Amino acid sequence: MPIYRLTVFGKQSHASMPCSGVNAIRYGARLISMMEMRLVSIEGGLADNIIPPSCEFTFSSEKSLRELRKNATEQMEKIKEEGDRLVKKNLRYEIELLYP
Repeated sequence: MPIYRLTVFGKQSHASMPCSGVNAIRYGARLISMMEMRLVSIEGGLADNIIPPSCEFTFSSEKSLRELRKNATEQMEKIKEEGDRLVKKNLRYEIELLYP
């Protein structure tokens, strides 16, 4: 079964000013749950006092890369519609095939 990496990008900020950042882990977890994938690993965060700028999710899926990108784009748009201006401007993602 193919293995993929989903990288979600947000906006880094200091934890004392969470409104000035976009938490990549928070929004990436929402995206993953909306897409119903078989999660293998999660990597993200820099320190306890920093809103993470990115997060990587490794997962397996029987869907093609094209199907996954289409689904992720649709779900990301739903997330952005619910978010504020900062989320709409800074939240983005990439999906890549790792194996085979």
